Amino acid sequence: MRFCLCIIFTFCLFTEGCHSPTSARRKKEIKEDILKLPDTELEGFVYRFYKGKEKRWELKADKAVTFQNQELVRVKGVYLSIYEHGELSSELYSRYGKVTNRGKLLVAISNVLLQTKDGDKLETTILYWNDDTQKLYTDQKVKITWANGNVIEGKGFIADPSLQKIEIESGVKGRIYETR
Repeated sequence: MRFCLCIIFTFCLFTEGCHSPTSARRKKEIKEDILKLPDTELEGFVYRFYKGKEKRWELKADKAVTFQNQELVRVKGVYLSIYEHGELSSELYSRYGKVTNRGKLLVAISNVLLQTKDGDKLETTILYWNDDTQKLYTDQKVKITWANGNVIEGKGFIADPSLQKIEIESGVKGRIYETR
């Protein structure tokens, strides 16, 4: 009797193992990993975004990989030029980034530096650019150094690309030497 129960238990263990939720979950994970593989890899990538005849931004990157099923472009060695009313407003540099939602949202990641045409600088770790709202934002720590030497720091940030209209959400501190 015990021998028969052992055989039945072993049989159930092996047959159930082949159809277990763990096995199905693993198959799903493998399928998702395959979906994460890029469709295209590009060196010396340039992406220009226009609204009508007006250039809104231009992204240059050392390397880019595209994911069609996710409408996503991941980039490395990021250089972004942002235009307002057809004129260069600011330039952004970062180690990595991504473009989503058909160019309407850009995310700069790691060692982010934004410099305006007036020489003002913004430093942070992650910065979002929303083309629809024409706003830069982050929930990370930021440091803004104006061309005149004034410095302001805080956490959480929303601004226009020329850094003329700025909102810092919390932890604001700074050194003001002269007013603009």
